[in-house]
Amino acid sequence: MKKLILAASLLALCWETTQAQNLNLGIKGGFNYTNVNGNTGNYQEFDKAYKPGFQAGIFTNIGISPLLAIQPEISYSTKGFRIDDERTSGNTTTKTEINNRVNYLDVPVLVQVKTGTLYFEAGPQVGFLLNQETEQRRTLTQTGLITENTTKEPVIREKSTNHYRSTDLGYAVGIGFQAPESPLSLNFRYANSINPYLKDSSTDARHSVFQVSLSTWLPLGK
Repeated sequence: MKKLILAASLLALCWETTQAQNLNLGIKGGFNYTNVNGNTGNYQEFDKAYKPGFQAGIFTNIGISPLLAIQPEISYSTKGFRIDDERTSGNTTTKTEINNRVNYLDVPVLVQVKTGTLYFEAGPQVGFLLNQETEQRRTLTQTGLITENTTKEPVIREKSTNHYRSTDLGYAVGIGFQAPESPLSLNFRYANSINPYLKDSSTDARHSVFQVSLSTWLPLGK
């Protein structure tokens, strides 16, 4: 709750200090395609794959000039990675499935450069950790001359955030499309951490997120 209040206060501050500007309020939502870069500690031996997620939030678009705008946002965003690994040693095949989901309240502040219907954006982003869940499944298959035995180990679920940093610092860059006088905008963005999101000093895992979103200005923002 404290993180939500802090993020909302930052957005409200932008509103209060820019009443004389060309300002619009809006909502946005879309899909995340997420993975991690760097050393992930216990999961480093596995190849990690991108996993789908989503993001949704609100924003203010502050017009500085016809070509330049500043856009602070608050978004609920899901990140993480997945592992689907299969290895054979002797007559035993071990299949490991891991699904890691980390939820953040992201607050990017982006500078937008507009050129007709196209705009480019970039800026810093801070993510406030909300919660996480890691689920691990292992299946062992032993193959004999005649028979094949499969054993499914109990599912391991971990929800503790003790080894996660409470904030994730990073940046975002993107490109968007918005027709003149239209409240709708289609956006493609990449966001990346610049600091490890785990507390363990022996790891340097960083979030890597591709985003596609659709946003619209609200009537009260005009």
